[in-house]
Amino acid sequence: MYDAIIIGARVAGSPLGMLLAGQGYRVLVVDRDRFPSDTLSTTYLQPEASELLDRWGLLQEVYDSGVPQVALISNFGDGMFVAPTPEERYPAIAPRRTYLDKILVDAARKAGAEVREGFSVQEILADGSGAVTGIRGRSAAGETVREQARIVVGADGRNSFLARHVPVVEYEVVDPATCGYYSFFSGDRGTAAEFHYNGNHAFFAFPTNDGLTCFAGEAPIGAWKEFRSDPGAYLFGKMREHASMLYARAKGVKREESWYGIQGRRAYLRKPYGEGWALLGDAACLKDPVLGTGCNDAFR
Repeated sequence: MYDAIIIGARVAGSPLGMLLAGQGYRVLVVDRDRFPSDTLSTTYLQPEASELLDRWGLLQEVYDSGVPQVALISNFGDGMFVAPTPEERYPAIAPRRTYLDKILVDAARKAGAEVREGFSVQEILADGSGAVTGIRGRSAAGETVREQARIVVGADGRNSFLARHVPVVEYEVVDPATCGYYSFFSGDRGTAAEFHYNGNHAFFAFPTNDGLTCFAGEAPIGAWKEFRSDPGAYLFGKMREHASMLYARAKGVKREESWYGIQGRRAYLRKPYGEGWALLGDAACLKDPVLGTGCNDAFR
């Protein structure tokens, strides 16, 4: 019998497992993936996320992964804001999820949580009153396993398995407004993380691990078909039109990975708890990715 079972071991689940285990609770964290592994993410962390990593004693380990520590430039079309330099506050960082998530998983284990990778949850267990009591799933070795807990937490993203099997109430639902693409490029000589907003578009550049930079763009949802037909042509064409400073930086870069696309997602808030269960991160609250707050919300 566990005090808590957490479904999902990435940026929402592992920190919770770490914090609960650190307080002496018996915690099981499960995830269908194995680590290190990547997931859909443009990698940027708001300074508040860095502050929490620092509080947990993990920020230096993230720095040691080789992620650049840079200043932040935000351009809103009618004016540019340059954030303080890294020496004056937490710098802008955009660690690849292959590094960040592995650091968080290892921290949960070190704190005393049991972490099972390659574990697929197949059923949410409940008692006669409907209160959640545990999970049934398949281990990495292919064995069917049942585990009981005082609470089961869904930290498994917008398509949360737990959220699909408990009486979730959604509110503040907003239809999809944007779509986007991103990829990772070599040859970038920029020295800052950049946000540019203009002409109903948003463009980003985030220096990340292994000498690469994430270049990304968001467009109105109605542009999805055109964007999808040729992501590079659309992204850099619109960047040249609406964010010339960033376009100049992008000249000469070389794409090193596939394009990753987001067709558009409705935003929502969900009542994040019920009898024997709770939701965390994107499972509880999903915002348009243009805000760049996903990891922050998960850490909280």
